[in-house]
Parts: sequence; C-alpha cells; structure tokens
Amino acid sequence: IVGPSGSGKTTLIKLLERLYIPASGVITIGGVNINELNLKAWRSKLAYVVQDAGIFGGTLREAICYSSNHDVPDERIMDIVDQVGLRDIVESLPEKLDTKLGSWGGTISGGQRQRIVIARALLQDSDILIFDEPTSALDPETANAISDMILEKFRGKTVIVISHELNYIAAADNIVVINNGKVEASGEHGFLMGNSGVYRELVEEQSYREVFGV
Repeated sequence: IVGPSGSGKTTLIKLLERLYIPASGVITIGGVNINELNLKAWRSKLAYVVQDAGIFGGTLREAICYSSNHDVPDERIMDIVDQVGLRDIVESLPEKLDTKLGSWGGTISGGQRQRIVIARALLQDSDILIFDEPTSALDPETANAISDMILEKFRGKTVIVISHELNYIAAADNIVVINNGKVEASGEHGFLMGNSGVYRELVEEQSYREVFGV
C-alpha cells in the first residue's frame, strides 16, 4: 500500500484490524464481512509490525515471546533468533535470552528492536502479516537487510506492507495506490508506472533521494 502522507494508508490498516468500523461499505475476506467474524479469532490471524516498535522493559526472552500464548522452548526461540539474524547479539549478552533489555529496549539499537518485533511475528505464525513502514526509522543498510528478511521469511503468507521503499514495491504481487482517502489505482509496478501519476511521482522521488542522498 503506497500513497502520499495523510492519504489514509494507516487508517485502512486500522479498518482491517477492526480498530475502526467503516462508516459505509464493508471489508470482506472470502466473501465474508470481517465485522461478522469473532473479533478475537480474527485478530489472532493478524500480526502487526510498526515502525520503531516499542519493547517493554524485561528480558529478551519476554520481548520475543510477548505475543505467544504458551511457553516456548529455548530451541524454538533460538531458531527464530537465527532467522532474524540476532544469534550473535544473543550470544554476546551476559545472560543470553534472560538478559534485561532496559526500559523500552533502550539498551539495544533500533535495528535490533525491529528484528525482535519481526521475531514475534514469526513466532506467532499468523496468516496475515501487516507491516506499517517497518524500516523508515532505520539507516539504509539496516533497512535493506530487514526488508530483504521480511520478503524472504514470510513467503506463503499474506503480507501487507505500507512503504515507500522500492525493494518492497517492485517485489509486491499487487500494489494499491491510496490518494486522498481513495484507491487511485492498483496493479504491478510496471503497470502503475504507466497508469498512475501519483505512483510514478512517489517512485521518482524515492529514486531521487537514493541518488542524491537527500
């Protein structure tokens, strides 16, 4: 999902999560209005990763297993840790998984926090993954590593990404362009470059920043 700031991208996600109820129209999945589904059951199908996600004060184990409803064996946690590229960090910590992270994860970097939140999503194993600008607060190298990881680790899932990052955009099966609260166009990258002025401007602006570093 792409579009200018304030166009309604995050609002659309909140509607999907049923944090808001549509004033008109319906959202359906498989022909069923999502508002007719059991709320707890519906949200159990979703995993939501936002930019600069917060980590409550506690241990690394607690941070990773935050969304889990059951005790998770160390072997499973370390498998997830490997997948998100955190093993070296874990091995360097004085108490490994039981090391305290500090208030709001203040003792770790922004990239490490994002990897922990993505580890939660992997552990949750939800059917639908929602990423709202998951790399916008990170440096380019870390952002590229995390975006590549998302595209690789969640194959076979329904992945919804709000992003201006070209590596997400070009890889998407379908791109939805939101402008002033409405869907302006949808389709693959090549189609939209020729048929959506808003989309083309977003891509050209991103390319300009990458080339000139502004």
